[in-house]
Amino acid sequence: MAVFRGSKFAGNVRFGRVIFAGYAGFGGATFHRNAWFNSAKFGGKTWFDEASFGGKAEFGEASFGGHARFNAAEFGGKPRFGGAKFGDDAGFGGAKFGGNARFGAASFGGHAGFDGTNFDGNARFDGASFGGNAGFDDATFEKVASFRAMDGNKAFSLAGVVFNALPDFI
Repeated sequence: MAVFRGSKFAGNVRFGRVIFAGYAGFGGATFHRNAWFNSAKFGGKTWFDEASFGGKAEFGEASFGGHARFNAAEFGGKPRFGGAKFGDDAGFGGAKFGGNARFGAASFGGHAGFDGTNFDGNARFDGASFGGNAGFDDATFEKVASFRAMDGNKAFSLAGVVFNALPDFI
């Protein structure tokens, strides 16, 4: 178990390739600069609820074995979840993405919840796969929302979504 709830990281921080065997709690943590979690392995429940990322938030190729929650998290830089594997439910409800958000080739094994999420930059889900239901209800996309070559055989809900630029589903 690793608990960083409410911690403040003033400089860059690297957790890339770190293995978190059990619960990993970063709820309410503040990352003032860049945070690298690429290729990290989260074995249990992972909470980043209400965390704040001032710089890059790199989660590319990370794997989440249990529930992963980023509800109401704020991403000021360019968050990257490309190639990340979410084995169970993933929650991003009410999160705010200030820069371009990249989820290309990410894999969601359970429910993927993006309800009420705000994407200020481009949002790319190209090649993402959804094994469970995906919800984007009441989300706002200020720029390009791209879902090219997306794979999913469950419910995909976009009720009440605001697209302020061209959405791409081809």
